[in-house]
Amino acid sequence: MPLGTYTGWNVYRAEPCELCDRDGSLIPFAQTRTARDAAGDPRPSLEERYGSRENYVGRVEAAAAALVADRLLLPSDAEAYVRAAKECDRF
Repeated sequence: MPLGTYTGWNVYRAEPCELCDRDGSLIPFAQTRTARDAAGDPRPSLEERYGSRENYVGRVEAAAAALVADRLLLPSDAEAYVRAAKECDRF
């Protein structure tokens, strides 16, 4: 479950039209619709996407369980993702 927009590039602060370091960036989603509107961000906020931390964690658990069932994710990795969702400080 995304917490922001992930890109495959970074931009220079002084030259925003030029790319640098291809490590990628994270542009976090606003926490609430009010914050999103104030920033002029067209992307739905975390509140709009997930409603609550509990709902977010539930969606991470469901996605991880589906990947484990399809043998695309190890159970120990699924547990780590769920633990990270529970401890996430973005909510």
